[in-house]
Amino acid sequence: MKWLLAYWVVLLAVPSERRDLARFFFGRDMLQRVVLFVDLDNLYFKARDAFPRCKDASLPDHVFGQFDPVELGHLICERAPAGTAWDLHQVRVYTGMPSRVKEPQAHRARQSQCSFWTKRGAVILQRSLQYLSDWPKSKPRQKGVDVALALDYVMFAVERYYDVGVLASMDTDLLPALKYVHERCAEHCRANVVAWRSPTFRRRLDLPGQSVWCHQIEEADFRRMMDRRDYLVPASSA
Repeated sequence: MKWLLAYWVVLLAVPSERRDLARFFFGRDMLQRVVLFVDLDNLYFKARDAFPRCKDASLPDHVFGQFDPVELGHLICERAPAGTAWDLHQVRVYTGMPSRVKEPQAHRARQSQCSFWTKRGAVILQRSLQYLSDWPKSKPRQKGVDVALALDYVMFAVERYYDVGVLASMDTDLLPALKYVHERCAEHCRANVVAWRSPTFRRRLDLPGQSVWCHQIEEADFRRMMDRRDYLVPASSA
């Protein structure tokens, strides 16, 4: 029971003291740095499919599916394996950025959203959306977001910037990066994934025949991290 008491002491500490307490109770080798890599738009749209009961009729439709990536990181670290302590070292959010000229309102909203999360401690990596010649008939597309995420996920593992790299996405284009970290970097770090889970939604990134730990986020978890701010309204970014 001693390790369990120590775990809760560490968990309840303020973030600035958590690392030192974890080292005191568990030792330097037991404190594991967690970096969360968030594929924002992928998770947003998948959340709308997975958790329809979370939709709030009093809020604009576009708010449904929003979540706080930093809160997601804290939830994951609270569920560290028994006998270990996970420190949320960094939350990295990868997203597309609407054009300031073509979609000024959407651009301001995304900037407000990113600004709020930056104040919460997240690192935001933006890539400009791609607009085809028939826009607005066709929707803008993300370009380079998954490439940037995949490169960082692999390079951070190679450079030993994390002990646990958590890939929060259900985009199969990221499977090669997940496979590389899981197979080539297993001696010094672990590859994890995040997936939404509900009675009607079971999608996740996985490597057939291999064991990749998945943090399954259910409806109650999602309600905890929902972001109900309407960033189209300037005051909501405060």
